[in-house]
Amino acid sequence: MDNLITSREAQKLAKIGLTAFYMAKRFNPKEFPREHIVFCGKNHNPKHLYNKEDVIEFFLVKYPNFGG
Repeated sequence: MDNLITSREAQKLAKIGLTAFYMAKRFNPKEFPREHIVFCGKNHNPKHLYNKEDVIEFFLVKYPNFGG
């Protein structure tokens, strides 16, 4: 679980905003880092987590111009 980060942490790591993050997710669904959905209990919303290395590879190696 140490390797998994939230979407906000992924945005900070890639130095992009919310809109750019979800646009990348929408327009590159096959290449975008795989989402891990974690259920914390029946009364809580599921958490959408991403592998940290996959986020780094996608935003900083494959598409470095996405970030600032």
